[in-house]
Amino acid sequence: MLHQSSDSREPEPTVASNDETGGVDSAAKADSARPQRLSADLFVGLGFIVVGAVTLWAGRGLDLMAANHPGPGLLPFGLSVLLVVGGILLVGRQLIAPVAGPAAPDKSTVIHVVAVIAIMAVTVTLFERLGFILSVGLMLAAILFGLERKFTVAAVIEVVATPLLCWALFAEVLGVHLPPGILSF
Repeated sequence: MLHQSSDSREPEPTVASNDETGGVDSAAKADSARPQRLSADLFVGLGFIVVGAVTLWAGRGLDLMAANHPGPGLLPFGLSVLLVVGGILLVGRQLIAPVAGPAAPDKSTVIHVVAVIAIMAVTVTLFERLGFILSVGLMLAAILFGLERKFTVAAVIEVVATPLLCWALFAEVLGVHLPPGILSF
């Protein structure tokens, strides 16, 4: 930025430090180009890695294949691998070439995310005992009613209908054996 007084003198540059080429110091350029805060992508990537690893570990007893068709563990396994790979890519990008983005999440957001992860981990561990329909219904109820505080008719319909529709799709249409648990059809 240049400053010019009211008389006819030449404008005076206001840049405090110049290098040999007449521009701003290259160190100052590098500092201004580098993000000054950790990006949320770094935390999301780490979260993906943790969730994927925990889900891989928790679902290790589920069969990937059963009698020449996909077993109940194939989808969780595939999604877990995608989460871990995606997380590694996000973290790697932030470590190699940081991109300025939204600030790191605040404490309440982190607590919320950790609570959802804990609910999902409990769901995976109870999956075989309670069965698909009951464990997924309880997971949705815990998230919608417990965390989100959504006490609406739509939320109740979602808690009841989603596990039933998913069971019908996987068990009846795709032929995937899902653990019946307490409820057996």
